[in-house]
Formats: sequence, C-alpha cells, structure tokens
Amino acid sequence: MTVKQILIALVYVEFLAVSTWAMWQVGYVGIWQVALKGPGELQVFTDLFVACAIASGWLIGDARKRGTSPWPWVAAVLPLGSIPILTYVVLRPWLGTAPERMGEAA
Repeated sequence: MTVKQILIALVYVEFLAVSTWAMWQVGYVGIWQVALKGPGELQVFTDLFVACAIASGWLIGDARKRGTSPWPWVAAVLPLGSIPILTYVVLRPWLGTAPERMGEAA
C-alpha cells in the first residue's frame, strides 16, 4: 500500500466511526430530521448532496474505465451519502484494471 492509500483508509475508518456514532445517537430518520431543521442545517445537507453528485459523476467515469459497473455504488449514495463513494475509493485499486495500467492513454 502507498502512503496515499493508507491516508485514504484512515479517513475512511474515521468517517465510518463518526457515521456509526451519529446513527447510534439519533438513528437514520433522526439524521434526516436534523438536516431539514433550519437554514444552516439545510445548507450543510445541500452541500453534501452537491458533493455526492459530483463525486458520483467521477465514480461513473472511473468505474467504466475500469470495466466495472458503477450503478451499485451510485444507487447506494442516496440512502448512505458519501459512504459508498469512500468505499469505492478505498477498494478502487482492486476494482478492474485502469487503462493507463494497460499501456493505454486515459
């Protein structure tokens, strides 16, 4: 593993821990209720939505280049937020073969 992969894995584990703690404290429905509570919370929720949409677009292109279906990952984004995107990034080195690794231009 490279240093970059180790750092990504550490961020992933930390994010899963925070997400698990939040889910434990307020539950799945509670997370959505807080997101819609006021303008500040709605702004953060909207920001997450935009970031997930942009990241999903990247994921679709990357998965196609690797010969992997992006749709299970993208479908999981709506109920789980950025967790499937982060999971894809962590598992990416083992998902298909990138064209640049096969000697083709990306």
